[in-house]
Amino acid sequence: FGSGTRKALVEKPFTDFLLKEDMIEIEQSPVAYHFKPPWNQEKLSRLGIRYVMQRGRNPGLEAQKWRFVAEDSSYFLYENPEEVSLIYWWEGNQRRGVPSTDILFKGNGLSLNLPQEAGDRELIVTLFHRPGWRAWVDGKERKTYHQDDPLIRMKIHPGDQKMSLRYQPFRWYHFLGGILSSFLLVIGAYAGTVPLKS
Repeated sequence: FGSGTRKALVEKPFTDFLLKEDMIEIEQSPVAYHFKPPWNQEKLSRLGIRYVMQRGRNPGLEAQKWRFVAEDSSYFLYENPEEVSLIYWWEGNQRRGVPSTDILFKGNGLSLNLPQEAGDRELIVTLFHRPGWRAWVDGKERKTYHQDDPLIRMKIHPGDQKMSLRYQPFRWYHFLGGILSSFLLVIGAYAGTVPLKS
């Protein structure tokens, strides 16, 4: 991500959030944007953004200790100097990342063994909160939500052992409705081609 490189935005709530935070500029159409300075490391880290790509060297990023990683043609890749995680704990006003080695990825989801700590905590996953995301803690469904940013959040309570998160945009009744609709369509098409006897 970065200025001078284009990306298509398909999530209007995320676009609105980035505009409100003054992190992007819209280009020729409402779906093309680029990230822009001033670079706010805390905001980028909170969103899980580890890398920024720029056209040409960027002294502003280098002054903020962003690490130059690679160059291809006229594009330069920089790495965020702050800790960036896919999942992190939000405690007070502090972010504490979960090492990627602790996260198990499987299919359309992930799981995490939860460390035992006292008190309720908030777990944040740097994926966009959409209706298809469902979470379970110790096999029981747990409500997810978002706040000022569009990230997936959930409460973790003392004694919780394992969290699973899966993207399931369709439920069983969606499939049943699709099968039923297809069946009625076929029957209707067949009925329309059979001549009526008089």
